[in-house]
Amino acid sequence: MKRLTVNGSSSIKSKTKSPLSEPIINNNTQKHLLKAAAWAKFLAILGFLLLIYLIVIFTGGSFIFIRKLKIEPGSSDPFKIYTKNEVFIIIFFLSVTLFGIVVTTLLGLFLYRFANRAKKALKENRYYLLEESFAQLRNFFFTYGLAAPLLLILFILVSLVGLFWVLFITIKIPL
Repeated sequence: MKRLTVNGSSSIKSKTKSPLSEPIINNNTQKHLLKAAAWAKFLAILGFLLLIYLIVIFTGGSFIFIRKLKIEPGSSDPFKIYTKNEVFIIIFFLSVTLFGIVVTTLLGLFLYRFANRAKKALKENRYYLLEESFAQLRNFFFTYGLAAPLLLILFILVSLVGLFWVLFITIKIPL
């Protein structure tokens, strides 16, 4: 079992084995980790605020969709009041917003866990908590690495569809 050495004094044994012979965290490293944890907590809180915004957009979009359906009572097919393009846009909008909610929740949660565990590990000199905090940071970057290319592709598609919509449907430029 490895001991966590903070400021030159060994204190608590780790629950897991470490590839280092003696993990050492000096004053500078501890300061940097505490600052990183503070910024991670700040960014996690901003992420949770973004999450609230996305939930408001999702529920607002859903209510607008449902309200328009309720305007035409007695219709055998309530979706007849929407064109195929409108249905596609509504489903796409709600799907993208739902994807944003899931990704934002995961990213904020991983950052928040990293921040709390890193601070607690340094405060209580527990190496295994520091390992757990870095596992949360790894999860954050893994999720971000999966979501970023998907969002980039999504932004490009939305831009192209919007450009196509403006040029060929709204302005009616002949093909």
